[in-house]
Amino acid sequence: MLLERISRDDQFKQPVAEQGGIEVVVNIAIGRHAEQKEIASRALSILANCAFNNEALCQLVIDKEGIPAIKKAISAHLASPRLVENGMCALSNLLYASDDAKVMVAEEAGELVCQVCAD
Repeated sequence: MLLERISRDDQFKQPVAEQGGIEVVVNIAIGRHAEQKEIASRALSILANCAFNNEALCQLVIDKEGIPAIKKAISAHLASPRLVENGMCALSNLLYASDDAKVMVAEEAGELVCQVCAD
């Protein structure tokens, strides 16, 4: 919960991310606990917050396998509107990193995005 709150503040999110915060969220929170809705929802919120208005952190999330992690968390909880919203927000924020990021999001999560939008 603390990491989720810190990730909202531009002053703190960069240092936390650079000290391994993204890896903790991707590899532990989602990687090991994606099936736990509360953990997955908070993890997606953290990734969305870190990627908001910060191209460097968008790229860090992408480099640390954030797109597959986001996809994994969303896929595990398609019936949870708030969690899906957090995941879609994270993917949307990643689109601002670069044109390559747009392609990566489309290739890795495009089908899931279409599925969510169709439901």
